[in-house]
Amino acid sequence: MRDINHKIERLKKYLKKLGSVAVAFSGGVDSTFLLYVAKEVLGDKVLAITIDGTAMPRKDMLDVKSFVREENIKHEMIKVDQLKIEGFKENNEDRCYVCKKALFTKIKEVAKEHGIDYVIEGSNIDDLSDFRPGMKALEELGILSPMLDAELTKKEIREQSEIYDLKTVYKPSSPCLATRIKSGEEITEEKLRMIEEAENYLKETGASQVRVRMIGNSASVEVRKDKVGKLEKNRESVVKKLKEIGFEDVRIDTKGYQKGHMNKTKTRDESRSEELMNTLFGEIMSKGKEKKTLYLECASGISGDMTVAALLDLGVDEEALINALDSIPIDGYEIKISRVMKAGIDCMDFDVVLEEDNHDHDMEYLHGHNHDKGHHHHDDKHHHEHHHHHEHRHLNDILDIIDDTDISENAKDIAGRIFEIIAEAEAKAHATSPEKVHFHEVGAVDSIVDIIAVAFCLDYLNIGDVIVRSVTEGTGTVRCAHGVLPVPVPAVENIVSRYDIKLKITDFEGEFVTPTGAAIVAAISNRDVLPQEMKIVKTGYGAGKREYELPSILRAMIVENEEVVYMLEATIDDCSSEALAYCVERLMEAGAKDAHFYQLFMKKGRPGWMLRVLCEEEDTEKMSNIIFKETTTIGIKTIRVNRRILPREIIEVETEFGKSRVKVCELEDETRYYPEYEDVAKLARENDIAFMEMYNIVKNSIS
Repeated sequence: MRDINHKIERLKKYLKKLGSVAVAFSGGVDSTFLLYVAKEVLGDKVLAITIDGTAMPRKDMLDVKSFVREENIKHEMIKVDQLKIEGFKENNEDRCYVCKKALFTKIKEVAKEHGIDYVIEGSNIDDLSDFRPGMKALEELGILSPMLDAELTKKEIREQSEIYDLKTVYKPSSPCLATRIKSGEEITEEKLRMIEEAENYLKETGASQVRVRMIGNSASVEVRKDKVGKLEKNRESVVKKLKEIGFEDVRIDTKGYQKGHMNKTKTRDESRSEELMNTLFGEIMSKGKEKKTLYLECASGISGDMTVAALLDLGVDEEALINALDSIPIDGYEIKISRVMKAGIDCMDFDVVLEEDNHDHDMEYLHGHNHDKGHHHHDDKHHHEHHHHHEHRHLNDILDIIDDTDISENAKDIAGRIFEIIAEAEAKAHATSPEKVHFHEVGAVDSIVDIIAVAFCLDYLNIGDVIVRSVTEGTGTVRCAHGVLPVPVPAVENIVSRYDIKLKITDFEGEFVTPTGAAIVAAISNRDVLPQEMKIVKTGYGAGKREYELPSILRAMIVENEEVVYMLEATIDDCSSEALAYCVERLMEAGAKDAHFYQLFMKKGRPGWMLRVLCEEEDTEKMSNIIFKETTTIGIKTIRVNRRILPREIIEVETEFGKSRVKVCELEDETRYYPEYEDVAKLARENDIAFMEMYNIVKNSIS
């Protein structure tokens, strides 16, 4: 895979060779990024051309005008009645093709009038496997797709858009409104108006990734999965509003937004592509939200299947996980998810059921069989003591499998890291290099599935910090293909030693920590101390397959704690307010969580200032040095304090004057909205409106 810098450089070289271009500009993520880079490379030799069509969302047209005005880009808007395009309103399978061909023919004509030979558009590498019949029209008309040539993915385009500070970075896709109408049903202006009005209303309620699918005169409402619950709570008002708009029947799809839902036919690969795009969008959106903290209580050890089960029990969508695992390019297994009782506790069970003869029998090196008691445990679910020849995989083989699986890049990184840790431990045990290791157990199908499933679940739950205080291991020996080995087995011993994992040995006989389990802890845990006070948000129980005296249960908890920060204080009576203001700027630039100063009276009755700074413990020295350098103080007090903060996320709202970011905070059953100062101030200046008036305009645009 090409490095992102190489891809961007390739894109710029491609554009530079063209000399001058017309960019088909819709205002979406892809075309906005392409137009921005084209302007950066070619300057005023760039023309943006936008189709203002009957089936185009009106709000997109506002975004288009705003962007070209801000970036000072030459722009042509072509008004088109798409209902007059032959074959459009009939809404047959080739609707997208005939429409795309007609629209891009007009774009080419306008480009020609400006003396421009090349028309470019924003398709990316992910679009190649998506259901896009309009791509054929682009090919026939000679429309160029520079981002395809550069092999840029949708996720990379969003990430680069964030670097360029483009407002579209979090913008969901906004395709032609005709895509909401069932294939074969006539498209009318009235239907398009109803759909747009309904979607605008739902967006105003806080829903995202909104689609109002129209079948006959009925509406099927889809929103992003995590917004379905809120929509259900407001079902009565939603149904009432949509019926006022003109729909006879309204249903809320509890499965959430499904890309390409109205496509008449899709191959399995096309469906996988859509799931991947949803995953990528969810990953980008999660950047605006706080990561969760996960605590894994490994009092009964840890294995791959136990981890997947515990994470599933925390709320991972089973169907989403199955869809992701279905894209792994290996065969010979099926997934069973169920609930089981362990020591009287209701637990989730995750089982990879292998087809006959699909078991890597040499796997017993890693998990082995208990020679004395007859007990045995593996991360897989089949137990055999005879040995046959089966395929062994190297690390690169497994990394290729991960890379070809339709999961987010973050999930791929996690899965790859887990396997690399196991390869490292195996290599040390066998006195070879990680690249030359023949994977036994972890090369088996079930372990590949377990590890990819763990990575997907962590990504799905938006996990940031992971706390593991220690892992509990048993005693005794295991018999394997290499003979009788003591517990913990060498691979586990190497991992816990290399990654400084605290190991607690019990008197219970058996192997409780598998190499996969140890590698998961090594790969994801970054803390081994629990907060002094914490709130347990949710608990999940994952069942293991072994039946030892100590029940095999992994408990996982999502926890919240009061944030511990350090407060620096300095009282100053001989420093100007200008110097203190500059000091505060320096402190905030250096990473302070907060910094301010206020007036007080000193101990001898003189007026002075209190300078107060909040920061992380590791930043206290840096902040102190700035205070000493920029003020006249000769002493700073450092205090450890708890800071409680509300869960929050940043959303973007649209007003008649432009867009503004808004901070959304949750307090029990109350939601609070705080428009961002910089955005409000910018809109106020641009439109010559008082700040507080603009602040209220933004706030009133939220709902």
